[in-house]
Amino acid sequence: MGNQLLTLNRYIDASCRPIGLTESLNDYVAQSGNPALQPDHLHRCARLWGRCFWGEQYPDEEVLDDIENYRALELLHAGFLLRHKTWKVLVESAAGTVESTKPLFREILAIREVSAAHF
Repeated sequence: MGNQLLTLNRYIDASCRPIGLTESLNDYVAQSGNPALQPDHLHRCARLWGRCFWGEQYPDEEVLDDIENYRALELLHAGFLLRHKTWKVLVESAAGTVESTKPLFREILAIREVSAAHF
């Protein structure tokens, strides 16, 4: 449950940056150096938590939903990560501390390429 809560909080954090939040849970987690707190690890754990908690009682319909929604949830996760990174680049470019937006653009194109093949 903790992984799901932290993942949800990170998504809320990414959504709130444009409305004036100055501190970022995403930045704190990324700088922590703790592999268990890294975004992709948290996302994977949060997706599996229901099945781990419920065990054999986890409904078959939910397993099917998990399988059907896997790619859409991956895209949603990538979108929130990109939203945070884009906002960070905008803030850093306004402060004159960002060197280039090219790595972010390449990451966006890579996600687009993978997602376009699935949708």
